[in-house]
Amino acid sequence: MIKWKIIFAVLKLLAFIKMANAKNCTTNKPPKVLIIEPTTPRSGIDYLKEHGCQVIQLEKATEEEVLKHIADVDALFWAPPLKLTKPVLDAAGCNMKTVATLSAGYNHIDIDELKKRGIKLGNTPRVLDAAVADLGVVLALAAARRLHEGRLKIEKYV
Repeated sequence: MIKWKIIFAVLKLLAFIKMANAKNCTTNKPPKVLIIEPTTPRSGIDYLKEHGCQVIQLEKATEEEVLKHIADVDALFWAPPLKLTKPVLDAAGCNMKTVATLSAGYNHIDIDELKKRGIKLGNTPRVLDAAVADLGVVLALAAARRLHEGRLKIEKYV
């Protein structure tokens, strides 16, 4: 299910790129997308490439590595724990149109700075709802059955 949510985020990113207002710094070059998440499904990356995007994917995204590759990108595929801050956006230049974050939350992104620049933000809310509910039930069952206590007894005698 999470794979489809990420693919959906890719589709939203592509739609934002196409819908973006073309009044600032626009060129006839293909959209340039920087992906800082190494686990992004290949199908999503292929989809962007099939639709004319130039994709740069970082294997180990540090702020220094991002700053090397972010110049003149049209879109970012961002993920925590890296923070998207004003200095990073400054390095991107004025072509930046959209950011997609592979998270339900967006507290790692400077929302005010995105608003000032007119950059669209997409996230994946509710992506983990089912997993959190499942884990809650599992933890309740484990507590009711005293699973941890039993595990400790097994370790003691084995």
